[in-house]
Amino acid sequence: MFDTKAGGGASKAAQKFAQNMSDNMPQLAEKIDALADLQNVCDLLLLATLIKQDKLDTRVGFDLTWALDATAHAPEKLPAPKNAETLVHIVTHSIASGGVSLSLGDIINEEKRQADTRKIIPAAPRAENWLSTVPHAVSK
Repeated sequence: MFDTKAGGGASKAAQKFAQNMSDNMPQLAEKIDALADLQNVCDLLLLATLIKQDKLDTRVGFDLTWALDATAHAPEKLPAPKNAETLVHIVTHSIASGGVSLSLGDIINEEKRQADTRKIIPAAPRAENWLSTVPHAVSK
């Protein structure tokens, strides 16, 4: 979940911190509500991406029009927090800190996924650029 590559200029300590966060995410999410929320949002994004990319809604005959209508479900307005608790790890006088970068590429990469050998759900045709087919609002 957390980027452990040094491509962005991350130090060895930052890489180790990211790896430890990733390895221990379930235990951390049990203790830190914000991480549990982050994990839930990531799971929901992954599910939505797979539904859209693999056209699972169409393949099982489930109409998602009601969920994709941006005007039908306005989120409740809540005050935005002005600050948040910081998670910092200090090792030998260096600080490892950072944010979250979510990339589903490795997870949804078709070459790395297992095929549905039982053919429970028929295959859906692939769009060249499936993201461009995501509706921004459903017109009535």
